[in-house]
Amino acid sequence: MDDTAVGPHSPFMQLAVVGGKLLFIGDILEACTFMHGVEEIVRPPWIRYGFTNTYIVNGVERRYQGTDDFGWGQEFQRIGDILEEPDIIRGKLLNANAYLIDSRALLAVGLMDMRINPYAFVTDISKWI
Repeated sequence: MDDTAVGPHSPFMQLAVVGGKLLFIGDILEACTFMHGVEEIVRPPWIRYGFTNTYIVNGVERRYQGTDDFGWGQEFQRIGDILEEPDIIRGKLLNANAYLIDSRALLAVGLMDMRINPYAFVTDISKWI
Protein backbone atom coordinates (compact mmCIF):
# COMPACT_ATOMS: atom_id res chain seq x y z
CA MET A 1 0.00 0.00 0.00
CA ASP A 2 1.25 3.49 -0.82
CA ASP A 3 1.92 6.30 1.61
CA THR A 4 0.40 8.87 -0.75
CA ALA A 5 -3.01 9.17 -2.38
CA VAL A 6 -1.93 8.59 -5.99
CA GLY A 7 1.19 6.49 -5.50
CA PRO A 8 2.47 3.71 -7.76
CA HIS A 9 -0.02 1.13 -6.44
CA SER A 10 -3.08 3.38 -6.73
CA PRO A 11 -5.74 2.48 -9.30
CA PHE A 12 -4.82 5.53 -11.37
CA MET A 13 -1.13 4.67 -11.64
CA GLN A 14 -1.93 1.00 -12.23
CA LEU A 15 -3.78 2.06 -15.40
CA ALA A 16 -0.42 2.74 -17.04
CA VAL A 17 0.92 -0.64 -15.88
CA VAL A 18 -1.92 -2.53 -17.56
CA GLY A 19 -2.22 -0.25 -20.60
CA GLY A 20 -5.53 1.27 -19.54
CA LYS A 21 -7.30 4.26 -20.99
CA LEU A 22 -8.80 7.39 -19.45
CA LEU A 23 -12.19 8.48 -20.80
CA PHE A 24 -13.38 12.05 -20.34
CA ILE A 25 -16.93 12.90 -21.33
CA GLY A 26 -17.35 16.65 -21.63
CA ASP A 27 -14.68 19.33 -21.64
CA ILE A 28 -13.28 18.30 -18.27
CA LEU A 29 -9.63 17.45 -18.92
CA GLU A 30 -8.74 19.80 -16.06
CA ALA A 31 -10.18 17.14 -13.72
CA CYS A 32 -7.50 14.55 -14.61
CA THR A 33 -6.64 13.02 -11.23
CA PHE A 34 -4.14 10.75 -13.00
CA MET A 35 -1.86 13.79 -13.30
CA HIS A 36 -1.50 13.96 -9.50
CA GLY A 37 0.37 10.66 -9.80
CA VAL A 38 2.73 12.29 -12.28
CA GLU A 39 3.23 15.11 -9.77
CA GLU A 40 4.05 12.58 -7.04
CA ILE A 41 6.79 11.09 -9.22
CA VAL A 42 8.29 14.45 -10.26
CA ARG A 43 7.76 16.20 -6.91
CA PRO A 44 7.72 19.74 -8.36
CA PRO A 45 9.01 22.61 -6.21
CA TRP A 46 5.61 24.30 -5.89
CA ILE A 47 4.20 21.40 -3.83
CA ARG A 48 5.09 21.44 -0.16
CA TYR A 49 5.64 17.95 1.26
CA GLY A 50 6.06 16.65 4.77
CA PHE A 51 2.53 16.86 6.13
CA THR A 52 1.25 13.60 7.52
CA ASN A 53 -2.33 12.53 8.01
CA THR A 54 -3.47 9.49 9.91
CA TYR A 55 -6.35 7.37 8.64
CA ILE A 56 -7.90 4.05 9.54
CA VAL A 57 -7.67 1.66 6.58
CA ASN A 58 -9.26 -1.77 7.00
CA GLY A 59 -9.14 -1.29 10.77
CA VAL A 60 -5.41 -0.42 10.78
CA GLU A 61 -4.02 3.04 11.45
CA ARG A 62 -1.97 4.32 8.47
CA ARG A 63 0.03 7.48 8.06
CA TYR A 64 -0.11 9.15 4.69
CA GLN A 65 2.12 11.88 3.37
CA GLY A 66 0.07 14.96 2.65
CA THR A 67 0.90 17.87 0.38
CA ASP A 68 0.01 21.51 0.10
CA ASP A 69 -0.21 23.31 -3.22
CA PHE A 70 -1.87 26.48 -1.91
CA GLY A 71 -1.44 29.32 -4.37
CA TRP A 72 -1.21 27.16 -7.49
CA GLY A 73 -4.07 26.37 -9.85
CA GLN A 74 -4.11 23.07 -11.72
CA GLU A 75 -4.09 23.33 -15.51
CA PHE A 76 -4.48 19.68 -16.46
CA GLN A 77 -6.53 20.59 -19.53
CA ARG A 78 -3.11 21.29 -21.09
CA ILE A 79 -2.76 17.55 -21.64
CA GLY A 80 -4.99 18.10 -24.66
CA ASP A 81 -2.17 20.19 -26.15
CA ILE A 82 0.68 17.76 -25.48
CA LEU A 83 -0.90 14.55 -26.76
CA GLU A 84 -1.56 13.64 -30.37
CA GLU A 85 -3.47 10.80 -31.99
CA PRO A 86 -3.43 7.89 -31.41
CA ASP A 87 -2.54 8.74 -27.78
CA ILE A 88 -5.60 10.98 -27.49
CA ILE A 89 -8.70 10.31 -29.53
CA ARG A 90 -11.19 13.14 -29.72
CA GLY A 91 -14.80 12.48 -30.57
CA LYS A 92 -18.39 12.97 -29.51
CA LEU A 93 -20.65 11.07 -27.16
CA LEU A 94 -24.08 12.37 -28.03
CA ASN A 95 -23.58 16.15 -27.88
CA ALA A 96 -20.61 16.07 -25.50
CA ASN A 97 -16.98 16.24 -26.49
CA ALA A 98 -15.18 13.05 -25.49
CA TYR A 99 -11.49 12.24 -25.06
CA LEU A 100 -9.98 8.75 -24.86
CA ILE A 101 -6.42 8.95 -23.56
CA ASP A 102 -3.77 6.26 -23.45
CA SER A 103 -2.51 6.29 -19.85
CA ARG A 104 1.00 5.07 -20.73
CA ALA A 105 1.43 7.87 -23.25
CA LEU A 106 0.11 10.46 -20.81
CA LEU A 107 2.47 9.20 -18.11
CA ALA A 108 5.47 9.36 -20.45
CA VAL A 109 4.69 12.78 -21.93
CA GLY A 110 3.52 14.23 -18.62
CA LEU A 111 6.74 13.13 -16.90
CA MET A 112 8.87 14.52 -19.71
CA ASP A 113 7.08 17.87 -19.71
CA MET A 114 7.16 18.24 -15.91
CA ARG A 115 10.82 17.30 -15.71
CA ILE A 116 11.64 19.96 -18.29
CA ASN A 117 9.27 22.52 -16.74
CA PRO A 118 7.89 21.64 -13.28
CA TYR A 119 5.29 24.40 -13.74
CA ALA A 120 3.92 22.97 -17.01
CA PHE A 121 0.51 22.14 -15.55
CA VAL A 122 -0.05 24.93 -13.00
CA THR A 123 -0.67 28.67 -12.85
CA ASP A 124 0.34 30.92 -9.98
CA ILE A 125 -2.97 32.11 -8.51
CA SER A 126 -1.57 33.46 -5.23
CA LYS A 127 -2.37 37.07 -6.12
CA TRP A 128 -6.09 36.22 -6.38
CA ILE A 129 -6.48 34.32 -3.10
